[in-house]
Amino acid sequence: MRKVLITPLFLGALILPTAALDLTLPGTPSPITTMQTLYDKIGTAIWYIFAVAALAMFVVAGISFLTAQGDPGKLETAKKAFIWGVVGIVAAVLAFSIVNIVKGLLT
Repeated sequence: MRKVLITPLFLGALILPTAALDLTLPGTPSPITTMQTLYDKIGTAIWYIFAVAALAMFVVAGISFLTAQGDPGKLETAKKAFIWGVVGIVAAVLAFSIVNIVKGLLT
């Protein structure tokens, strides 16, 4: 039951700050004028969500390490969570870099 309540709250905490950053007042023109601006805003929003998720992954792995109390199975699980967190960050940075390199080569 806890997972059912925690998941929407966690997703809301990820989405609300991103939505608040892009908030415009009524009557003001939308700042999105080109497809490139739209692409940049979506990329920035995804990058913010990824950063929060990566931080949460490392916090969960750290808490798992602290609560393992020497149990080899729990330590192995915590170690795997940490390693997959690092792999996720490396993959995201590589993906972001490859897109920017290709964009730079094509323009």
